[in-house]
Amino acid sequence: MQAKILSRIKEYEECPYHLEGDQQVIAFVRQNISEIHNVEKVHHHGDFHVGNQIYTTEGRIGVIDFNRWDIGDYAEEFYKIQFFDREQSIPFAKGKLEGYFGGPPPEDFWKRQALYVAYTSLYSIKWSIPYGEADIQDMMERCRLALKDYDQFRRTIPGWYRE
Repeated sequence: MQAKILSRIKEYEECPYHLEGDQQVIAFVRQNISEIHNVEKVHHHGDFHVGNQIYTTEGRIGVIDFNRWDIGDYAEEFYKIQFFDREQSIPFAKGKLEGYFGGPPPEDFWKRQALYVAYTSLYSIKWSIPYGEADIQDMMERCRLALKDYDQFRRTIPGWYRE
């Protein structure tokens, strides 16, 4: 995973789109990449966010879209909270985390979560290029929001969680 993250950062650095402040994010990723060394691996849904949840006919919440499942760090499963859940509802995003942990997430989760959000924020810009200018701008806006929420990645717990 460390090699994958560093490779994706390099791809972002080589793409034609860049954000102000991205060097600080890149430095954060490189300085904190060791946080994911030797972490316990679990099964992932791979795309677990509010957009892949449905109400069932029984009045329950179901999860769809398992085509990205894999095995990895449990903290990686939650980075999309920043990009989808947080935008829809901060109370929902907080509740999702606190429901999983049975209370506030531990510090080691936040460190790894910030790493996944940082690298994904930048890489998503490069990833969006084949989909056109509107998607590129959307991903750049999501990245700007992540930089704001994490104070340019000077902190590991996002501002929206503390509100």
